[in-house]
Amino acid sequence: MKPIVNIPGCPPHPDWFVGTVASIILSGLPKAEDLDDNLRPLAFYGKLIHENCPRRASFDEGKFAKKPGDEGCLYELGCKGPITYADCPLRRWNNGTNWVIGAGAPCNGCTQPEFPDLVAPFYEKLKDVELPIIGAYWASSKEEK
Repeated sequence: MKPIVNIPGCPPHPDWFVGTVASIILSGLPKAEDLDDNLRPLAFYGKLIHENCPRRASFDEGKFAKKPGDEGCLYELGCKGPITYADCPLRRWNNGTNWVIGAGAPCNGCTQPEFPDLVAPFYEKLKDVELPIIGAYWASSKEEK
C-alpha cells in the first residue's frame, strides 16, 4: 500500500508542500498522530482558520460585515473559516504579505475535502453548521444585573 499525505489548497501554500517534503526527506513518513483524519499534516492543517482569524473578535461580538471590504466578521458573507483547517492567518501568501481575509474577502474553504462542491456557493452564509452562540456570554451577564 502506498503512503498518502494530502496537501490541499487552492493553491496549496508553498510552505505546506516544501515543509512536508522536507520533513519526509529528513524524518521519514509522518506517523498517524502527525496527520488529521484527511491525511493532512497537523503542522499546517491542525487548527481552524477561525481560531486565528484577526476578525474573530468581531464574530464573538456579533459584528458582521455587510459587504466585502467592510469591517467586521465575514461569516455572514459566506466565510468558511469556522469549518476550514489551515494556518492561512498565520502563514499568509507572497512572503507573508496578505491572505484572502486580510484582503477583505471571505475564506472559501479550499483546504477542506468538501471543496468546492459542498462549500459552495462561496458568498453565502454556511447553513446547518453548529457554531458558538454569538454574544451568549454578554447576554447572560446583562440578564444577571
